[in-house]
Amino acid sequence: MNHPTRNGAAKVAISLPRDLAVLVDRKSKALGLTRSAYIARAVRESIAAEARARVVRAYVSAYRAHPETASEESIAHAAAAETLALIEPQDSNLDTILTVPKRRLEERIGLLPDEKVRAVDDAIRFALGLA
Repeated sequence: MNHPTRNGAAKVAISLPRDLAVLVDRKSKALGLTRSAYIARAVRESIAAEARARVVRAYVSAYRAHPETASEESIAHAAAAETLALIEPQDSNLDTILTVPKRRLEERIGLLPDEKVRAVDDAIRFALGLA
């Protein structure tokens, strides 16, 4: 099954359909990677994508179990309006990252129940690639 190599990697024999093997060879060569490095990268990316999908499913499930109350929705709308007021029209585009004072975030987020705070924290970690 696994046969360790000198560099700590495990040798794994797999069979691929011929058309997929041709694509792997073509893509790995175009990227300047060995076949093994390309496949390892694809496996890592697949595992990471599955982990991200699990986090999103958990977030959606938690949100459905505990939807926003009218009060929380009002708080979110007020925070969004304040944030939008800080953006100059010429500066708003999809590449803009807005900085919001930590105090303002703490004031707003502090009004949310614990499970919502955890959901916000999880969403931020996910967006920053920390989850």
